[in-house]
Amino acid sequence: MAFFLVLTFRHEHFYAPWEYPSVEAMRSFRTPQWTTTAVKAQVLEASVEAGVSKVVKDPTTVQQVIRDVQACFISVDTTPLLGVNGSVWNFAYDDIEHVQAFLDSIYLELSKHGIHSRIYGKSWLLRDKASKRVFSKIGSRYAAKNLGDRYDYRPLKEVGINPDSDLEVISVR
Repeated sequence: MAFFLVLTFRHEHFYAPWEYPSVEAMRSFRTPQWTTTAVKAQVLEASVEAGVSKVVKDPTTVQQVIRDVQACFISVDTTPLLGVNGSVWNFAYDDIEHVQAFLDSIYLELSKHGIHSRIYGKSWLLRDKASKRVFSKIGSRYAAKNLGDRYDYRPLKEVGINPDSDLEVISVR
């Protein structure tokens, strides 16, 4: 039963980015999840504020609810890598999401801006904004060398990516 639930609702986890014939094919296959996973930061805040303001009239409470909702997301800023073409995206935090799926979602966004390296660590990395810690020990290359697996199936929390993480995408250089 669980297999069929995953197959129905999380089918994109059965394939790695390089198993698709093109980036467009990967995007179209993942569209249902992709559209609900990554949300521009400004859109998320505006949507929450509009919805909450309909039932809550106290502006302080509205702002607290916005902060509480944002704490359920991982913020990923692509401007350090993409410059003016970058933006801040919020990815819904999922306790069962593994590192590889998260990196694939970020890659899908980067590929829209000419970043065509599907392998994490080859041209781009993630870094925690506050601590400046670079996440160098994640991804398929790390998994193959150190974990004995083709993909990085560790939970996000295991590698230090938590709800309310504030990350940025940086160049490997």
